[in-house]
Amino acid sequence: MPVVIQPRTKVGLVFDTDVEDRKALDKNIEMLKKYCSNITVINMMQVLDFEDEIVRSTDVGRAQDLTKSRSVSNFKTDFCRMKVNDCRSLMERYQFDIKKMWTAEPPTAFMDLNQESYRELIVISK
Repeated sequence: MPVVIQPRTKVGLVFDTDVEDRKALDKNIEMLKKYCSNITVINMMQVLDFEDEIVRSTDVGRAQDLTKSRSVSNFKTDFCRMKVNDCRSLMERYQFDIKKMWTAEPPTAFMDLNQESYRELIVISK
């Protein structure tokens, strides 16, 4: 089924790099190229675990400290259950810096994507 995305839209591709298999990512990029026009695709690759990314981009010592979770395994569940406004104020309270998120050196299979948070990966124009 074709993807319907309005022209001049920025599309964020968030993907994990712990498995160096790009088939799904490349398929999604090809689908966007085929069905969309005049969009910008933004690359946001997760190099470390989400918990590590949170620690690097905030001033918390451990990810579970952010949500007052009992353990790292509870952190993701607790984080995902938060309401958007609660999450935003929590991230601000802990000095969240988006420029530090997802900026670690990627594995070899992803090096051509030039890892930088919110860097334009592709501009699709037809």
